[in-house]
Amino acid sequence: MQYDIAPWRDDVFSFGGAVAFAHKQSGNTFLISPIGTSIILSSDLITQLVEKKPSEMLRQKLNARGFDGTKQRPSVCNATKYEPEFLMIDITTKCNMNCFYCLRHFEDSGNNISDETLAKILEYIVEYYRLTRKPLTIQPWGGEPLVALEKIFFIDDYLKKADVRFHLLIQTNGILLTDEVARQLHDRNIDVGVSIDGCQTIHDMHRKDLGYQPTYDKVCDGIKHLKQYYGTRFGTISVISRDSMMVLEESFDVLVKDLGISTLKFNFLHPNTDLFDMSNVLDDSCIYDFWKRVIDKLLSLNNEGFNCLESNLFDKLLNLLIGSCGDICHSNGCTGGYNLVSFSQEGDIFPCEMIGNDEYRMGNIAENIPLPELIKANSQHNRYFCEKKSDKCSRCPWKCFCRGGCTAAARFYGKNVGEIDPKECASNCVLYPLLIETVLSDIKSVELLTNRKISNYN
Repeated sequence: MQYDIAPWRDDVFSFGGAVAFAHKQSGNTFLISPIGTSIILSSDLITQLVEKKPSEMLRQKLNARGFDGTKQRPSVCNATKYEPEFLMIDITTKCNMNCFYCLRHFEDSGNNISDETLAKILEYIVEYYRLTRKPLTIQPWGGEPLVALEKIFFIDDYLKKADVRFHLLIQTNGILLTDEVARQLHDRNIDVGVSIDGCQTIHDMHRKDLGYQPTYDKVCDGIKHLKQYYGTRFGTISVISRDSMMVLEESFDVLVKDLGISTLKFNFLHPNTDLFDMSNVLDDSCIYDFWKRVIDKLLSLNNEGFNCLESNLFDKLLNLLIGSCGDICHSNGCTGGYNLVSFSQEGDIFPCEMIGNDEYRMGNIAENIPLPELIKANSQHNRYFCEKKSDKCSRCPWKCFCRGGCTAAARFYGKNVGEIDPKECASNCVLYPLLIETVLSDIKSVELLTNRKISNYN
């Protein structure tokens, strides 16, 4: 193989379809291949490539990691098998909160799914499981799922009786997490995540109850009950608005130091209607500052002895370091419809969280079409499955991970079918280089940013 190097920027160059990030202080260079595999090389090894005289050992290392162009990136989306592993069931459209950015806004005027329809959905899932025999992740969705706690237990009992290998997870606002509820969820081995938007100032600004009263104290009480049974085996999701930036470090301290959370997840606020006030959305110009502060704070907290990670950053760091295909949203583009489908209260089947968007409806359980056949047919004609294309992607080193980003998010930003998610694109173009710079500056940062899940990367 011939390794050709051409200049791109002062600290970034490309060769053989790969991209290299050079770090002048350490003398090391991070190479990433078109399929997402990577390697860190010292300056003398880079010199071998520049001079087109790689040693046999270097050649073998590069070829083994796919830099010779003979390997393909494995697909996380099972696009050839059409066998989703993550299934959502809309058990309730009721909620006991009134968050200003909610994508559904049913509040307490919604409905719980009927036991009859829920049983039919579960039987459909059981038949699918018997076809594939692959473990499933099931998420009872809402609304606030704990409003319909008995439906969650119904799902758990039904699938256990059918001898399905599965695990349940819920994302809750935490208000209904009493000691008894936390104990019941733990005893059933149900995974739990809690939505809390950071410190009290920002949380109460974002997340009101139905009487427009603050909810922070109630959510913290719920987290305390959860910790009695789960310890640190649960995480939190925080929605990041422009206002969140003012209290970012304070929110970190509250979540990690005060509440003892070890797994955080920061999701950017998306517009929820055409009338949404876009001034609340984090501007692209703020994204670098956001991720730089997140990385710096994570490193600081871990150095202080508070073991914690941020899930989105963690997933993308794994993408870089080990070519991970483990995340259904961030490792190989949007896999909604392939690896994640949802069931409405009427038994309709949708890709990802698109319940209620009839243009993306895939079918109904009553049609008795096996799920793999249904997905395969929809991949040919359902607009949701259209490949995203943009001139920005043609030379982007993160394309193999992103592939245009989240289809649902792109729709929230008013993009047409086939257009990319602009916020994910802007974020990736900032975060991946920042992570590479951090790793090259101090390889020990890998251990800290992954909460010691990777401790010896080379």
